[in-house]
Amino acid sequence: MSAARARDAALRLLAVRERTCRELTDRLAQRGFDRDVVDRVVAELASSKLVDDARFAAELVRSELRRAPAGSALLEAKLRRKGVAPDVARAATTAGLESRDARRDALEVARKHARSARPDAAPAVVERRVAAKLARRGFDPELARDVARVVADEHARGAASE
Repeated sequence: MSAARARDAALRLLAVRERTCRELTDRLAQRGFDRDVVDRVVAELASSKLVDDARFAAELVRSELRRAPAGSALLEAKLRRKGVAPDVARAATTAGLESRDARRDALEVARKHARSARPDAAPAVVERRVAAKLARRGFDPELARDVARVVADEHARGAASE
């Protein structure tokens, strides 16, 4: 198939949503375009900034953080799955998180999660579950343990006052 057809297909894909170079390459290859043609078309689109992994990464980080607080590990993993290079993923994540307070974000996630725990749940159980939730959201393990301990204590005090 020709480069013109591959370029048209790529532009149609980009009209739907922004994509990484790898996503675009994979989609065009799935549609049967020759790998050399695909690589050339994607390189052209990248040089003209129609495909920009750094821009994609920055937008994905902003979008994820608007949806729910998250730590750098989760954000970087999502970006790497989309084909963003590790250094680009790290830079976008760092920039996206620089104005945020990681402890405050972790407390927000932890308190929300702890509200679903039974009032008579043992503090150790609440702590373990909250720490696991924070780990899944990509927060630093040490921060997750510390915040989980605080929230488990709050949960226990709240249950005792009822």
